[in-house]
Amino acid sequence: MACFKQALAVLVFFILVSLYVASIDDSVQPEQLWPEQFDDTSANIAPNDEHRHLMYFVQVSDTHLSVSVQERAAHFKEFISETIMKIIKPPVIVMTGDISDSLGARFLDSGQLREEWQQYWRAIYETGVTRKHIWLDIRGNHDNLNLASVEHEHNFYRVYSVQGRQHMHSYSYTYHDGGDRYTFIGIDTCTDPGVKRPFNFVGSLPKTEVSSLQRIKEETQGSNLTIWFGHHPTRSVASDDLQELLRFGGPYLCGHYHSLLGFFRGMYVLQPTGFLELELADWKSGRMFRVAAVDHGLFSFVDVRFREWPIILVTNPKSAVMSMPAVEPLHRISRSTHIRVLVFSPVPVSEVRCNVDDGHWQPLKQVAHGPLWVAPWDTQQIAPGTHTLAVQAMDPDGLWSEAHVVTFSVDGTIPSHDLAMRILLQGGIRALRVLFILIVLACVLPMCWIRAVQTSTWLGPPDLSADRLCCGCLKRRLHLLVSVDVLFWPLVSIPFYLAIGPWFVGEMVEGHLGACFVWGILVYGTFLPGGLSYFYGMVFIVMCYVPMVCCLGCTLWRRREALRAGAANPAVTALPLAVVLLLQCLWAAIFVLAYGYLALVMGFLLVGTPVISVVCWQRARTLPYHRLEKFERFMGGAAANDGSRPANSKAGSS
Repeated sequence: MACFKQALAVLVFFILVSLYVASIDDSVQPEQLWPEQFDDTSANIAPNDEHRHLMYFVQVSDTHLSVSVQERAAHFKEFISETIMKIIKPPVIVMTGDISDSLGARFLDSGQLREEWQQYWRAIYETGVTRKHIWLDIRGNHDNLNLASVEHEHNFYRVYSVQGRQHMHSYSYTYHDGGDRYTFIGIDTCTDPGVKRPFNFVGSLPKTEVSSLQRIKEETQGSNLTIWFGHHPTRSVASDDLQELLRFGGPYLCGHYHSLLGFFRGMYVLQPTGFLELELADWKSGRMFRVAAVDHGLFSFVDVRFREWPIILVTNPKSAVMSMPAVEPLHRISRSTHIRVLVFSPVPVSEVRCNVDDGHWQPLKQVAHGPLWVAPWDTQQIAPGTHTLAVQAMDPDGLWSEAHVVTFSVDGTIPSHDLAMRILLQGGIRALRVLFILIVLACVLPMCWIRAVQTSTWLGPPDLSADRLCCGCLKRRLHLLVSVDVLFWPLVSIPFYLAIGPWFVGEMVEGHLGACFVWGILVYGTFLPGGLSYFYGMVFIVMCYVPMVCCLGCTLWRRREALRAGAANPAVTALPLAVVLLLQCLWAAIFVLAYGYLALVMGFLLVGTPVISVVCWQRARTLPYHRLEKFERFMGGAAANDGSRPANSKAGSS
């Protein structure tokens, strides 16, 4: 019966997790995004061998310019003056936030530094990039650290950025190229106020900002393509309105995640509302940037590393997995007459060649001495399904570059995005919240279930047999803990308080106190939704709570064994408690260092947990034997064989 109950509990848990993953896995069905009849007012337009209906631009993100790492600013200035102005020469450059690092010399110290913003200003204006190119920048969470409001004097984005002096929040820009129009819409997802680290990770989008963006979207509907950009990925913004705002609206370019410390390259996904979300790896550590193009309404891009050449971007046929069937006229691929490739290099490119499905190499012809290279092809000869196109460029020394390969289709076949990318970019705050709730329930429900088994008759006696090795030992110790009221209630209350009560009160913004909950922060008369706090809550469970439960369980078990052996004052080592307190203090120190010593004085969870640990440990090591009689009844025959009372029962009953 016990095995059946355990198996049932595990099955229910995996069903819940599977349903959540399935909701992400099945949320996007590309074939459902195809319009029944694409409204193409220029049906005769198709990619050919002319340099027309083609626009390309550059995106860079998360520069984190720092006074302590001068190399970032030096490389950034070189990137502007050499890569952008002399080689790629894009009409538009998009900067998607975290321009400055905004980190102080002390650990977890944060705030806006004028010197870092001056580095950015010098890189822009000393190179003169804004005289020849359109520079569109938007702020990120590091550009908003420790700001009481967007109008605060330390909001250097308004002083030293290109667009900040004219646009405090979101804005749009339309680039005209002949009869073509391309609209760029910058979304300001920073919270107001901007708190100190580490709870400045999540973005927000107020209703007023959503209304403004909706109006901009309606006013720019006649553009060939709308490119949205912001700092936060959509699922790290505490607003469901953003996904709906971007519905069938074009690609959304962002940064912020830093490719999760470089472990997840290529964080791209087609969101359920039909737009392509593309996270760009950072400039800070990876020196990455993005070259993107709109060719006859088809959006393509390639992410490259600074100083790595040549840059090869295939614009037709575009990558199949990066298709937006509800936004792009994908049928133009099958009508196209030429393969089209953009090639950028600091040295002359003498030759470019390509092949389809590892077939024979075909040379491409340069168009008007520009970056566009073309080669004729017959799409009628391409079978349905996906295929590969490989492109190489030759330098003046006759050396071929590494092949740039794209997977394409001419019949609209769209491969699925990687499941890990879907979970990361479609889960976000929601996934953290669900995982946190599951972990809290995993801590509380087993103890509540054991309590119900111990106090009810219809559930049957608990199975505490000693032949289950490690699992049996853990179960007996947990049953022992639950059977003692003075230990059970604190252990159950801590996870609930973690999920409901305030963790601490501290200086969330310089000069302003705030209360931190797992579900958000109350500061300066404003509620800021939680996000990264769910992660720290899970760290608390693993780092502070579970070791505490193990320590109390082992201490109480040793107390029981000593009393059964007749020891009047059994010695119990305090080393496990010291380790638990050290872990709890390390967790609490993060917030004390970040939000001041008031967080220690008003740290209901930060200080309360170590105090409860010490009190419970003291109760466990001095618990009288009569408090264990409930558990001894469950042990049944084992207790009877050893004598239901210890040899010196009075010794431990005081």
